[in-house]
Amino acid sequence: MDNENIEEMEFGDRRHPESLKKELLNNLLESFKILLMTLVLAFIVKTFLVEPFLIPSESMENTLMVGDRIIVEKIGHYLGEEYKRGEIVVFQTSPEAEVLLIKRIIAIGGDTVELRDGEVYINGEKSEEPYTREQNTTPLNKQVDFPMTIPDGEVLLLGDNRGNSADGRIFGTISEDLIIGKALFRYWPLDSFGPVE
Repeated sequence: MDNENIEEMEFGDRRHPESLKKELLNNLLESFKILLMTLVLAFIVKTFLVEPFLIPSESMENTLMVGDRIIVEKIGHYLGEEYKRGEIVVFQTSPEAEVLLIKRIIAIGGDTVELRDGEVYINGEKSEEPYTREQNTTPLNKQVDFPMTIPDGEVLLLGDNRGNSADGRIFGTISEDLIIGKALFRYWPLDSFGPVE
C-alpha cells in the first residue's frame, strides 16, 4: 500500500471543509425534494385516484364484513362517470357530514322505487337482490315516503344487511356529488382478497 493511501486511511477525507459542507447541503436538499415529491404524489393519489377505506359497521354484511379493508376508486367521480344500480359506493349524507358511509346503489335518477311485502321494486319490477340474504326491506322512517321517484342526479342507497342498516330508508336520496367513490377491491383480510361485488 502506498503512503498516500495510508495517509487517507489515517486522516479520513482530505477535502476542504467548505466542500464537505456544500456536499452535505446538496444531499439534504435532494432528500427534501424527494420527500416533498413523495408527499405531493401521495396527496394526488389519495385525493383524486384511490383511497383505502375500513368497513366500520355490519350494514353491508355478508358482502363486506366489519374490519374489512377496501380500495375505493375516486377518479370516476371527478370524470363525471355515471353510477349504476348495484354498485357499492362510499359517500357522505350531506356536505357537512364528517362520517363516510358505504352502501349499495339501489336506484338512480328517474327510477321509481317501491317497498312492497318486504321486497324492492324498481320501475314496477321486483329487484333481484341475492346479497340481502332474503332479508325483508321495509320502510324505516315515516318522513321518507315510498313509492318514490328518484330525482335526476340523485341515488337511493341501501345496505345489504337490511335488518341492520341506517340507509336511504332513513335519510332518503343523496346527490351523486356526495359520492366519494366506488368500492373497487378488498385487500384485507387476505383470504377475501379480490373485487367487491
